[in-house]
Amino acid sequence: RAVAHLWSEELGFFVTRSFEPPPQRMAEVRSGRTKVGCLMCPPKRKRRCPPEWARGELVDVRELAGLTTPWMFGAASASHAAAFQQVRDANGFDSQWGARIAERRHRCYNFTTSCVTSWHAAVWPFESSKLGAAMIAALRGPHARKMAPHLRPADFGRFLAKYARMHTQGRAEEVAKGDPFIAESFHPDEGYWVSR
Repeated sequence: RAVAHLWSEELGFFVTRSFEPPPQRMAEVRSGRTKVGCLMCPPKRKRRCPPEWARGELVDVRELAGLTTPWMFGAASASHAAAFQQVRDANGFDSQWGARIAERRHRCYNFTTSCVTSWHAAVWPFESSKLGAAMIAALRGPHARKMAPHLRPADFGRFLAKYARMHTQGRAEEVAKGDPFIAESFHPDEGYWVSR
């Protein structure tokens, strides 16, 4: 199974592998017209952020997609259940307004540059909806009894309440308070829509 090659024993989480952009896109990336990351950033940075991982290396950060996709599609097993603890960990994905897309504890959390990309780990409604589906799959699937110490029905209820609150009580420019609204990303701590 391909997903097994994305499991990090060190992090106890499914992560991604770093790869360079396709050769046919390199000129575009170097000119700064895409959102591919460090190739667009200033060459001298004080912190190594965003990280520059070696090609094909497992990255050292937990991202929400590493939890949602394997559980949604039945690729995870009971041995991966502890990864759900990151959902309620304030240094992991948990925030006042929903699940961040990257863990707060990482050295590059909330790092911004003068380039187009910034890794601010906002709440993404699309990825959040996948998290809801992953939680349901884990709680109702073949490994449900083994989930208890790591994921409980109350965790899903808490997630759903934050998801609804974000869409009904979050702030956005030119949107009346209380009007339901959705955009691409949401500030996890301040409660407003980052992009429109």
